[in-house]
Amino acid sequence: MKEISHYDLKRIVSYDPDSGLFKRKVAFRKTHPIGSVIGTFDKDGYLRGSVLGKKFQLHRLAWFYHYCQFPLRCIDHIDNGFVE
Repeated sequence: MKEISHYDLKRIVSYDPDSGLFKRKVAFRKTHPIGSVIGTFDKDGYLRGSVLGKKFQLHRLAWFYHYCQFPLRCIDHIDNGFVE
């Protein structure tokens, strides 16, 4: 899996499960100040973002943020469940 600790993730970003937004708690260069939203849509319509220089699908990062481990299967982020 991606190499980022749960501790580092929570230290660097905040996550609001109601809005689904990740925001920076630590500035990254001058172009990404504290409070800026993380993520852009990829060609498939998924939000992706970088934390500590590593790229993530943000729905998987949200799972990691909440459950302290990356999901082992695909997440159906619309229905809050798994896809087989």
